[in-house]
Amino acid sequence: RYKCEAERHVSNLWLRHSMRWRRFAIAASAGASFTPYGTSVSWAVSGRYGNGGWQAEAGAAQSMRLPTFTDLYYTSEAQVNNPNLKPERAVTYHIGGGYAIEKWHASVQFFYRDGRNVIDWVWRDELTIGDRTLYDKWHSEQESHLGTFGIEASGGYRSDGGVVRSATVSYGFYNRYLRDADGKLLTDDKGRMQTEEVDFSPYFLLDGHLRWEKGIVALHVDLANITDTDYCDFGGLRRPNFWITGGITLTIR
Repeated sequence: RYKCEAERHVSNLWLRHSMRWRRFAIAASAGASFTPYGTSVSWAVSGRYGNGGWQAEAGAAQSMRLPTFTDLYYTSEAQVNNPNLKPERAVTYHIGGGYAIEKWHASVQFFYRDGRNVIDWVWRDELTIGDRTLYDKWHSEQESHLGTFGIEASGGYRSDGGVVRSATVSYGFYNRYLRDADGKLLTDDKGRMQTEEVDFSPYFLLDGHLRWEKGIVALHVDLANITDTDYCDFGGLRRPNFWITGGITLTIR
């Protein structure tokens, strides 16, 4: 049962314009967000050139992200919240290209992100908050300036029909919290969380989606992790095994 609550109201206004000329396409947008932290202005501009299956693009965008309620309020045995966080802002520049043929695609993109007031969960061996001293905790913090350069490469298969719609391969390397036989987090005599560095084994996930339509009625069923695979996310957090959801949609034209 939840014992605490919080709310905030956000309004957004956006204007966007795009145009095409032969093999070129350009787009620009501007907007404003009205939040409890004040008014924030954002913008974006991009250009693209395409020739057959080849495509090249470049652009820049300014963005704003509000701290989540998890960042602001969530506290656990391993995490400490920070209610003094403010929105983070960033300008991202990118340039890249790609090639697509039938159902196969590949692309590469170079980007630079100039972030200010960046929010992140930072590991602290020792953390002092007021008159308390905590050990080995994740703490939501806000760096004043963080520049990030990177390269993203991707490729794969995508189809609108058939049994296999898409395929993805990924690799991860994380720290994992140690637990006892009952699943309780292990700590030392100072209350510090016990961790180990692990290289998780590859795992296979299979998801499914079933949909039936007739008239204005559509029924759907989503099946996740059909193979009931045991696997973990960042920090050794265990992900759900097999689960199923469904719903009904009525479309009135």
